[in-house]
Amino acid sequence: MEKNQDELSGFAKIFKTLANSANKLGKACEETYKNITETDNTEVTLSCLQKGRVDFSLIEEDIKHIHQKLRLDGLDILGCHLIINDKEDYIEIKTFTQQGEKTLLDSIKFKCKSILNLPSDIHEKLEENGIVTLHLTIRP
Repeated sequence: MEKNQDELSGFAKIFKTLANSANKLGKACEETYKNITETDNTEVTLSCLQKGRVDFSLIEEDIKHIHQKLRLDGLDILGCHLIINDKEDYIEIKTFTQQGEKTLLDSIKFKCKSILNLPSDIHEKLEENGIVTLHLTIRP
């Protein structure tokens, strides 16, 4: 009986060590590779967002403004994704940047009730899949 308890105690220690290692590794990766800034519509001012409605024709200008702020902070813009999730009613703007050797991700996510001026091809994909990810190239 004592041997079984020793084995169980050994397995518990191994499991605890693995769990702690996974947590430490996750935190180290997050600190090293990501600078995630998730904000909601109360913390960021977007001209495309009015009372939970998004005017798609204004998103590009908002993204240009976001990129301009990031460049002023000394970051190089690597790319940008616009994610429209109809299933969970949100839009997310993910901007990948680089500072020195670090690659960073800045993310702005906000709830939206409806989208105005959505191009028909994007609307069709959204109807089919419930979510659309656009890879954007925005010139300064």
